[in-house]
Amino acid sequence: MTAATRRIEDSLASRPVVPMQTLVVRFFLMCVGFGLTMSAFGIWMVGSSHGASDMMLMKLGVSLFMLITGMCMITVAKNGEA
Repeated sequence: MTAATRRIEDSLASRPVVPMQTLVVRFFLMCVGFGLTMSAFGIWMVGSSHGASDMMLMKLGVSLFMLITGMCMITVAKNGEA
């Protein structure tokens, strides 16, 4: 066995084994987080005819909630804390 092969085997052996359930949860969090983040911007792309100020305030609140929640989900999924 060569030194390069030993290094590859050692690096593969030192990696932690990630259960399938964790990968599925992380994938789900990434997808939902991405969807929420894009929806937060998409709310403002949908044309509305001169909305009232109370509707604009509600739109702002919903889009901020979706943006913050989506970014939190993406961050948790990337850090592997799921």
